[in-house]
Amino acid sequence: MWEQRNSVQHSDDNVQLCERHSTVNEGIHSQFDMGPDDLPREIRPMLTSRRQVLCKSLVDKEEWLKLPFQERRDFRRSRKHNAAVCGQFFPRDPDQLFAGPSEPRIHPATSREKSLPFW
Repeated sequence: MWEQRNSVQHSDDNVQLCERHSTVNEGIHSQFDMGPDDLPREIRPMLTSRRQVLCKSLVDKEEWLKLPFQERRDFRRSRKHNAAVCGQFFPRDPDQLFAGPSEPRIHPATSREKSLPFW
């Protein structure tokens, strides 16, 4: 009885197992596509061989995927990262608060549109 259950549970035709495989493989591909830039130096060597990771067992791939995912999440939550992101929107110099791509400003006295009737 257990043998039959295990053979069905772990067969290649098991839909849930195939779905887990594809989800984990997509996660691995996305981690490699993001690159190692926002990972700590100790973790970066993990992203050297995509083929090597994809050849692992499902359980090993799931364990592998947890580490870079968690490290990226921790990096996004870090104070240094948040300060850099906030610095883009809230600069220390208040004069730069609305600085950005500016359009040429036309003084109302020299504007051609001033002479056009408004209706």
